[in-house]
Amino acid sequence: MNNWTVAGNVGKDAVLRHTPQGDPVLNFSVGVTERKGQENSTLWVDCSLWGKRAESLEQYIGKGQKVVVSGQAGMRVHEGKGYMTMRVANVTLQGSKQDGERRDTAQRNSQSHAPTPEQHGGAGSDFPEDSIPF
Repeated sequence: MNNWTVAGNVGKDAVLRHTPQGDPVLNFSVGVTERKGQENSTLWVDCSLWGKRAESLEQYIGKGQKVVVSGQAGMRVHEGKGYMTMRVANVTLQGSKQDGERRDTAQRNSQSHAPTPEQHGGAGSDFPEDSIPF
């Protein structure tokens, strides 16, 4: 088995899908940039996270988020090009709570047409922000 650990930035918001059997899978790409003088080279790794963690982490893995992922490395070929892949075993979100709050605020502003639980007095309005487990 090939195990990797890479640190980088998420390329675009993660996408949650379900297999025909109902298994959740979260797909996202991580860009690992190598700097050599004035030139940069970025290796993109297509990541897939399976199971309940995929569902619970979907909202936290967004474009620009710094992450460290580890898992089984692989490769796929599409139209003659090779792509690095990883079946993720562990994800560590990097950055401060403030980074996440800025992203959440931007998402709320872009989705202002959707009512929030607070606007409806729903159960989510009593949820303390500091009780998030990570």
